[in-house]
Amino acid sequence: MSENHQIGMTGNISDAETGFDENIATETHEVMVDLKEPEYTELFQHAEYYIKKKVVDAVQVTEAGLEAGDYKDLDVEFDEAAGQYMITTWVMRGEGADRRAEVEDKRRVEVGEWIVTNPIQQEGDRANNYPVPDETFKKRYESTDESGKFRAKGKARIIKNPTGKKVVIEAPWGGPQNGDEECYFCAVCEDETLETISPENRYILSANDFATYEVVEGAAETPEQENEKFGEALIDRAEDAETKDGLDPRVESLAIPLARDYAEKNYPKREDGTFEPAWRGVNGEKQFKNKSPEDLVREGMSIEEAQKAVIDIANLPYDQYSEYWKEQNRGGAEFLIHLLEKFEAEILGIDFEHDQAAREKFGHMVHENWISRNEWVKHPDYGDPTLAKPFAELPPEEQQKDIDQLVILQKWAKEHKS
Repeated sequence: MSENHQIGMTGNISDAETGFDENIATETHEVMVDLKEPEYTELFQHAEYYIKKKVVDAVQVTEAGLEAGDYKDLDVEFDEAAGQYMITTWVMRGEGADRRAEVEDKRRVEVGEWIVTNPIQQEGDRANNYPVPDETFKKRYESTDESGKFRAKGKARIIKNPTGKKVVIEAPWGGPQNGDEECYFCAVCEDETLETISPENRYILSANDFATYEVVEGAAETPEQENEKFGEALIDRAEDAETKDGLDPRVESLAIPLARDYAEKNYPKREDGTFEPAWRGVNGEKQFKNKSPEDLVREGMSIEEAQKAVIDIANLPYDQYSEYWKEQNRGGAEFLIHLLEKFEAEILGIDFEHDQAAREKFGHMVHENWISRNEWVKHPDYGDPTLAKPFAELPPEEQQKDIDQLVILQKWAKEHKS
């Protein structure tokens, strides 16, 4: 499969074909990207929501101000050849001694537009100034108590450049915009529901521009909230154990808290309450472990293929798991329900934190069942000899993971019984 077909690029094409400035053309290692293509729309639709977290400076352009040169310090100059006022947009790239300002693009400046200046990220950085049409500015920014200072109110979905290369796009304001390997792609949300992303207003953010954004809290339900709804629906679905597809709703509803507890104990949590991604092959493929869709694209997959190849089991709600990963959780839940049916009175009355005999008795059964469902643990090449041991020989932290499942079962059973 060719590189161009994989990731929606048009490759190194001539300036005559693109109309791009020769200084931004592709004789380096840049590739053309069309952010309007369906594969990028798909990526944006699954991306997180962001809002600019820092206040920006902004001034509205007037004809008198242009003629007086009031915006020269904002990189606005009259272009004699074009007969038009132009603004040069700069971005900072690199770190330390390699940090430098590079031209991102040049744009026309019209009377009535606003020139927005992002806050600089490091002392000595060159300011990033860019024009925003008046109508767009009023939708995306609101005034503060301080004159000339504005706070962003619009939201966007943002993804990291998945190509692993320098890129050039046709910017929504006209002309080219370029980005490096570490840039981000941004699609503006067109309404407050955050569900509709703009088909046209998609552009590049440098890594430094992206640093001025933060994830929107409450933009979507957390996996825990979605799981809770899903679990309630399952329990309400039937009093008997069988559904139309043959699945026991008790198993499904217990699998949900088991999956979330595992995430809480095994994946680092971020400040926004989500977890560090845990990418896994959608069908458990070992070669895809810890590889994001972007990683797979860099290895040669198309974006569509990469999206279908892996899932993030740390952050994805249970009802959106692939059938393989649901089955991994069902296996443990089925066995725990079997234990409950056989030892209900005993399990409901145990203090699993302090009753050592009960810990060993039931912990042994839970662990042996896990090994029976995960034979890979005994494999000489990629197995885990520590986990392949009997419960009594496991490290304390591994024993506790088995006990935690029993505590969840106990809590679930009491709630379900009531």
